[in-house]
Amino acid sequence: MARDETRWWDAHDSVTFLVESGATSLWEGDLPGATRLLELADEVAAAADGVPGRTALRLLTRRQLGMARRLEGRYEEAERLLSAALAVAEDAPARYANELVELCNELGILFRYTGRFDQAAAFYHRARSLLRQSGAPEGATMASILHNLGGLAHARGDFAAAEEPARRAVHLRTRLMGEKSVEVAADKGALAAVLMDLGRLDEAESLLVDCLTVVEEHYGPDHIETGIVLGNLAALSHKRGRYAQAEVGFSRCLLVKERHFGRSHPELAVTLNNLALLMRRREDIEGARHMWRRALTVLEGSVREEHLLLRTVRKALRSLPGEERRLTAASRTEGRDPIGSNSAAWCDTPRVYGLRPRLTPESLDALRRSLHRTVDELAARDSEDPRAGEVALVVAGVPLPPGEGALPAPVGPAELCEGPLP
Repeated sequence: MARDETRWWDAHDSVTFLVESGATSLWEGDLPGATRLLELADEVAAAADGVPGRTALRLLTRRQLGMARRLEGRYEEAERLLSAALAVAEDAPARYANELVELCNELGILFRYTGRFDQAAAFYHRARSLLRQSGAPEGATMASILHNLGGLAHARGDFAAAEEPARRAVHLRTRLMGEKSVEVAADKGALAAVLMDLGRLDEAESLLVDCLTVVEEHYGPDHIETGIVLGNLAALSHKRGRYAQAEVGFSRCLLVKERHFGRSHPELAVTLNNLALLMRRREDIEGARHMWRRALTVLEGSVREEHLLLRTVRKALRSLPGEERRLTAASRTEGRDPIGSNSAAWCDTPRVYGLRPRLTPESLDALRRSLHRTVDELAARDSEDPRAGEVALVVAGVPLPPGEGALPAPVGPAELCEGPLP
């Protein structure tokens, strides 16, 4: 094999290994560990100067790292990474067709997170159009785009428009993966949230119970995905007037989120808002005030001023005695209020799909062993090439499962991140 070909395989396999390891860490709920692995993957891709396929590797690592930044709540950095990658892919759309679809979908998710719904819609529709133009059969990527289109319409308050893509996502992914997959459970959870707001509570509850069965079986009772489903069942209880039951579910969901995200992440805002609603209903004004102030704190500076939940929280705070004077003139600018009131509990949606572990544990182990066998060969053959040393060092630094080496396995809460803010 020619030297350039060998170097391409070395760089490609190293980046793939790191990205897949990051995906596995994310799937297991270790966001810090996943981010570290993706940063290393990006460094390896950047060091592969002159290696054929380097641009494709950088697009992959930049997209995945941009998604990780979004999950961390670092939205501006995520936008810079993803927008720069999109500009590169757009220079050669035929060569990077798959990455264009994934980048458009990921930018749509990011803009929905930050309340820029028109831009989110434009990117989702572009992703769907590009996928259709490719002529590929409808698969998991199309199901994810449909899931996201339904979630966006739901976030905008257009519940009737949200049902069709959300239901199509469930049907398509069920056909592809079967009833018991966690991806189908996530689609069912998103559809249930739509049905709740359409007043079809019995069907919504049936879907959420199915969803809870699957995620508990896969993740256990204390995983964040399980907590999110319990939170959405609490929102259903709130709609049925079962307020004590709703409070238990919301409180458990908040504890799980705090353990996973910390106490200052914007992902807490939905649950803080829902708990505030329950406290206000019990006439616990100070408790409601505390929860809404916390929600305001985690949202301000992370999302745009026009973000629906941010406006909702500010409006709710202004309704409490003594709060009007605390809010700045800028924060009192509401604009149109598409939800009318803050009396209904909000739903969380399961994490939409970006990184997913495409390798089985067996094939991941085989790839790890193969990479470690080639590291010594690479270093011996190209010892004068500093890039070879960088690849060897990075691969050697990947955390190993217990028993395979001196380095520990990735540590962190066994949780997975949940979905975008409405």
